[in-house]
Amino acid sequence: MRTIRIVGIALALTAILMTAGQFRSLPGRFVSVAHAAQTGCSNSSLRGNYGFQIKGTIVGLGPIGGIALSTFDGGGNFTQTDNVSVNGFPIVPNRPGSGTYNVNADCTGTQTLHQAGGQVVHTTFVIAENGKEVFDEVTDSNLVITGVGKAVGSADDAEEDDSSPFACSLQTIKGSYAISTTGSIVSAGPVGAVADVGKLTFDGNGGASQTTTVSLNGTIIPSRSSLAGSYTVNPDCTGELSLTLPTANGPIPSTSRFVIVASGNQLLLVNTGVGRVLTGLATRQHLRMW
Repeated sequence: MRTIRIVGIALALTAILMTAGQFRSLPGRFVSVAHAAQTGCSNSSLRGNYGFQIKGTIVGLGPIGGIALSTFDGGGNFTQTDNVSVNGFPIVPNRPGSGTYNVNADCTGTQTLHQAGGQVVHTTFVIAENGKEVFDEVTDSNLVITGVGKAVGSADDAEEDDSSPFACSLQTIKGSYAISTTGSIVSAGPVGAVADVGKLTFDGNGGASQTTTVSLNGTIIPSRSSLAGSYTVNPDCTGELSLTLPTANGPIPSTSRFVIVASGNQLLLVNTGVGRVLTGLATRQHLRMW
């Protein structure tokens, strides 16, 4: 019975993430968004790719955190893939989903996500920053979850006659980023709350390093530097970061999945380790203009 319950909850979570992720879109026709700023919003105000990050709790189960990449067609339909951690259970990589959305003239809206197994998740949202950001909340019972979605690219990245999405590579995130991570370890480690802040650096060729000050359940570990690191980036602006971290019991691997947003100026991350519900935000230290 416990296994069945866990699977059902995982599906619900997935739906949630996907729902939240739906709100992020960015490529092509941000002219629609600019127009919306003058005349009000419509379904066309969400068009293209958005990275999304969610945080919250599933009542009766535990914490949830994740990221999603959502693609809006500007006409009320979207597709999505997500990577979600639910109470430390293993993440299902790139879980697919699809659904519908409706944007009101006042730039509020609702969304419905459908996924495998018949799971349905509902969300309410508000569009901000002329379509560059979306704030959402899951409205189904027993799900206390909010999310923030950000356009993968910017209005300047796509002209009105060019619907191609913003494409990423290793070079897109070359340079240094300030990073902050919060969440909890629920198993397979020192159980408790986690927070860290520091610097994450990408060399543009697949190599990465990180130095952070960490609070593990209230115990401070200053200036913890990675022993080794690497990263991959896909053309759709998703990717994976792998770091080897020092501990008192020897080196351990730490892997996160991420979505690149704001034309490479930010990363939305979720740790994929078993027992971890950790989400992070990394922002370029020397910003490039959108």
